[in-house]
Amino acid sequence: MIDMKYLEALMTEVMDSRHVMEEYTVRIQEGLARISEQLAAIEHNTKKAEKAAPPEDGYNESFERFWTAYPKHRRNYKPKCYKFWTKRKLNQREPEVMAALEADKRDTQWVKDGGMFIPGALKWLQAERWNGAITDGHARPSSLAELDAIEAQFGLTVGPPQV
Repeated sequence: MIDMKYLEALMTEVMDSRHVMEEYTVRIQEGLARISEQLAAIEHNTKKAEKAAPPEDGYNESFERFWTAYPKHRRNYKPKCYKFWTKRKLNQREPEVMAALEADKRDTQWVKDGGMFIPGALKWLQAERWNGAITDGHARPSSLAELDAIEAQFGLTVGPPQV
């Protein structure tokens, strides 16, 4: 004769195991869904990075001069900056751009607090600061020579403190 208590205990054990298996199945499915989302994000970021990759033939010389002149601690998004540079054909306007950059580098807003208020390179380009933007209520000098002449006229030496 079969012991009924033994069968009940066995059935309870089987049912508990089934619940545990179902719980693990749900956890595994949730984990797989998270992994799938992470892989999709990685794939998206990889495609984004490929779009922002440097050109195969390298950056042109005029852009490299701009990039080197820009304050090092605020250089960011070089491939995007280059894309903007080429799209706007800034190599044709390099003297204007470089004069505006040099003027901004001497601006008190850029010098104070260790350059904390210097915009990132991409933001600076997107703001088109070389297009005669007004700073401190005065028109921006259009060339380094003009900037130097203004400084000489008023006996100023503007720019980062000399160490």
